[in-house]
Amino acid sequence: MAGIYQPDFVPQQPMTVSLQFDPASLAEPIETADLPGYLERSLRLYFMDEISGRWTDTMTSSLTITPVNDLFEVSLPVDRMAEFALVIVEPSGTQTSVTPDEGGRFAFTNAQSLTTGIQFPPDAVDTTVTVSYTEQSEPTQQEQLEALEEVEQFAGRSFRLDVLDGLGRLQPGFVFAEPMSMTIQVDPTTISTTTNLLKRLRVYRFNPTEKLWEDLADDPIVTWHGDVIEIETAASRAAEFAVVLVNIQTPGEGTALVYLPMIQR
Repeated sequence: MAGIYQPDFVPQQPMTVSLQFDPASLAEPIETADLPGYLERSLRLYFMDEISGRWTDTMTSSLTITPVNDLFEVSLPVDRMAEFALVIVEPSGTQTSVTPDEGGRFAFTNAQSLTTGIQFPPDAVDTTVTVSYTEQSEPTQQEQLEALEEVEQFAGRSFRLDVLDGLGRLQPGFVFAEPMSMTIQVDPTTISTTTNLLKRLRVYRFNPTEKLWEDLADDPIVTWHGDVIEIETAASRAAEFAVVLVNIQTPGEGTALVYLPMIQR
């Protein structure tokens, strides 16, 4: 009887994968004493998602690194059958625990000194989870995002939120019982226009199921603070987010005002 291929098969219990890594393969040499810490911060296991066709970080928080002669052995749990690749990344995010009683919060400042702050209220989760924040220089499917009729341009800020359970397993599309509050700073110099700018900035979310971008549609609070613009909004689902400039119609821009005479009787 021929076997039936099962793409993205998920076993009932996580498997443990052990790989050996040669530090001599690093593009820039790292002092031996600093290697374990560097690898813990920078080593990631990616898998090929056959549905989306993209390499995706497993986001495991249980990576173990052990010296073996001149090599390092990397052991970590995986929860799916897939093609894997061990890669070095530049740390571009942070992680925090979110608990049922206290919620959680964190702030991340990128290389352009722009900060993203996220706060999770109490009762946002039923059990303690880890939320991982990853800064992105550009969003997934940026061309698709900017091709939307209402979107004029990407506004320079994009990031991804992932949720891991207590065993370090990724929880795609995790929904919080209470919405998280997000404050996102944007550099106005990256935007092509300042016309009605505060009314035209929106936060969009990527829907991986439908493979399209969606407006959070929550009427964000947008304010100017010195050299940056701050956007305050809320979301209930862990996802990829991007700030965009949208088109709005004002008198004289694709519309016309018509004045009718008033008739008194």
